[in-house]
Amino acid sequence: MKKIILSVAMIAAVAAVAIGATTAYFSDTETSTGNTFTAGAIDLKVDSTQHYNGMVCTIQGTGGSTWQPESGTQPPFYPAQGSPCDGTWTLTDLQNGVQKFFNFTDIKPGDNGENTISLHIVSNPAWACVDVNLTKNDDVSSTEPELATGDPANGDSIFDGELAQNIKFAAWGETDGDNIWEVGEPLLFSNKSGPASDVLGGRTYTLADSATGTPLPGGSTSYIGLAWCAGTQAIVGNTITCDGAGMGNNTQTDSMVASVAFRVEQSRNNGQFVCGGSNQESQSPEPVNLSSVSGFAILSKTGITTTGTTAITGDIGVSPIGYAAITGFALIPTVPDGFNTFSTSALVTGKVYASDYTAPTPANLIAAVSAMQAAYTDANSRAINVTNAGTGSGTWDIAGLSLAPGVYAFNGPGNVIISNDVTLTGSASDVWIFQIPGTLNISAAKKVLLGGGAQASNIIWAVAGTTTLQAGSTFEGTILGGPGASTIAGQSGAILHGRALGQTNVTLIANTVTLP
Repeated sequence: MKKIILSVAMIAAVAAVAIGATTAYFSDTETSTGNTFTAGAIDLKVDSTQHYNGMVCTIQGTGGSTWQPESGTQPPFYPAQGSPCDGTWTLTDLQNGVQKFFNFTDIKPGDNGENTISLHIVSNPAWACVDVNLTKNDDVSSTEPELATGDPANGDSIFDGELAQNIKFAAWGETDGDNIWEVGEPLLFSNKSGPASDVLGGRTYTLADSATGTPLPGGSTSYIGLAWCAGTQAIVGNTITCDGAGMGNNTQTDSMVASVAFRVEQSRNNGQFVCGGSNQESQSPEPVNLSSVSGFAILSKTGITTTGTTAITGDIGVSPIGYAAITGFALIPTVPDGFNTFSTSALVTGKVYASDYTAPTPANLIAAVSAMQAAYTDANSRAINVTNAGTGSGTWDIAGLSLAPGVYAFNGPGNVIISNDVTLTGSASDVWIFQIPGTLNISAAKKVLLGGGAQASNIIWAVAGTTTLQAGSTFEGTILGGPGASTIAGQSGAILHGRALGQTNVTLIANTVTLP
C-alpha cells in the first residue's frame, strides 16, 4: 500500500513538471535610453570702457590699466597720461565693490566723461533691466568758500551734500558701441539729461521687457552709453555738451556714491514681465490719501501720554476717548469748559483736540479717525513690489539697505527691525509704503535716512503690531497703527519726522515729533 502511494506522488510530481515546461508567450521589447532634462541658462556678463576729459582708460599688456589720450586730445592731460585707472574691464561677472564705472576723487567744474557698457546675454533670450540707487550724497566737510555760499555746516547725515544735484547724466542705447550718442540711438531718461539726485535716485530703467515687446537675443551683445558732466549738461542735436559754470562752491569736498545693477530674466513663458513701473521710471506707487488726518502730528483712539520734555510740531488729538486720556501735557484749559474747541500746551506747537470739546471738534475728530482708518486699509491694499526685503525669516532686518520707492511687504509673523541705519532713496515725488503685519522696531541711536530728495511726507509705515522707536533713534514717515495691539511708543529722545497715527495709544518719553 505504501508503494502505491509513493508511486502516485511521483506521477503527480512529474505531471507538474511536464505542464510547466510546455507553457510559452510571444513578446517584444523596445527600449529608449538616455531620456534627459537639462536646465537651460540665463547668464549676463558685462564689460566697460571708461572715458574722462578726452582720456580713455586702457588695459595694458603688462597688467593693470592706465589713462591714455584719445585721438585728437591735446596736452595738458588730466588725468595724467599713464596714471592708473579702473573703469575699463573685459567681459566678466560684476563683483560688489570691485568693478566701478566711476571712481573719481578730484572732480572739478567742467569735468566730463562717458562709459560704454556692453551687456552679453549668454544662451537664451532675456528681458533686461537696470536698477540705480544713490547710496550717498555727503557734505563730508565745510570749507570756508562752501559756507560763504550759505550752505549749512556739515552734519552727521550722509545725504546732506550737493554734489548729486550738480553731476548731470545722460544715457542712451548704443547701436555700435562707439561711445558717441548719435541720431536714432534712444535716450533712456525721460528728461533726456538730469542730475544724479534724480536720474540715479532709486530708479529702474527698462532695456527690454513685455512693454518693449522684444527680448535681448541669446548670445547677443547690447551697448549702453552713460555720459556725465560736472556742471550743466545739454543735449543739442546729436551732441551732448558740458559747461562747468553750473557747478558752484557749495559742492566743495562733497562725495557721491551710487550703485548700478543690471538684471536679466528669461523671456520664454514669461510674456508679461515688466522691469518695474512704467519704462524709464521707478516703481513709486500713488500717495496714500490722509485727507482730514493730514494736519495731525499725533492722533489716537485710546490716549496720548508723555513724560519728560517732549516737543511736538503739529496738532494732536484723541477720539472717541475724551481729554482725560491726554496726560503729561499740562493742558490749558485743563478741562473742557463748554466754550473751547481745543486746548494748548507748552509742549505742542499746534492745538490739542479731544472728543468732548465744543463743536465742531467732535465731528472733526470723527472724520479724522475715519480718514486714519481708511489710510491704513488703503496702504495695506496696495499691489506689492518687494516681498521680504532685508535678512531673516519671519523677522526681517532692513538695516544697511538702500530702498527704492515701492510697496514693501513682509511674510509672517512679519516683524521688521532696523538694527542699523537704512536709507530710502528717491526723488521728492516718490512714495514708499511698508505693509508690516507684525511689529516695527528701530534700534537705539539708529536712523532712517533719506536720499536723492526723498520726503518724509511720502513714506507710510502701516503696522499691525507695536511700533517702538528706541532711545535716540531718528525715524522718517507716517506710522499708521492697526486696529489691534498697535501701540506707538517713543523711547527717551527718539525723533519722529512724520506722524504717529494710532488706532490704540501713543506713548512718548521726551520725544520730538515734527509734522512733515
